[in-house]
Amino acid sequence: MVVSELDRIPESAAQAHELLAFVEASGRAPGVYYLPDLDVEYQIARDDSATRRIANMLDSLEDHAELLDTVRAYLANDMSRRRTARRLYVHPDTVDHR
Repeated sequence: MVVSELDRIPESAAQAHELLAFVEASGRAPGVYYLPDLDVEYQIARDDSATRRIANMLDSLEDHAELLDTVRAYLANDMSRRRTARRLYVHPDTVDHR
């Protein structure tokens, strides 16, 4: 779902379609999603300096498989630390610390 001013409807509709593609590609459950729910995926699809910074941060995790697995699980679980913790068989605080 994209909230928009009346004069930005065409642009917002295009953004909503792009976000729908992210939801479908990520295998998320059907439902209502807002841009903040998909910030990481949306930003990674951009080609700008913020994307490069995110990519550099994720590259630094290559030597830390446990942290990279945690990030992947966190994103796959709609950024829910409790669901991520259950998936990884750890305490939710462990997800926060990682």
